[in-house]
Amino acid sequence: MRILADENILDQVVIQLRAAGHDVRWAMETDRGEADPNLLELATRERRALITYDKDFGDLVHRDGMSAPHGT
Repeated sequence: MRILADENILDQVVIQLRAAGHDVRWAMETDRGEADPNLLELATRERRALITYDKDFGDLVHRDGMSAPHGT
């Protein structure tokens, strides 16, 4: 599965996902400080499931009409 892990995801989670064979892009490594709308767009464009502890991503999708990402 292709995953975009938000900065707030623990490194241990990223390590375990990668060890399980998942393609994980971790915002802490590649997109540090990037705004949430940009991360959501990135996940959608790269067809990655987004994992995060932030609740505002739901608002971006439902209130603001942004696309919801999905993994492949």
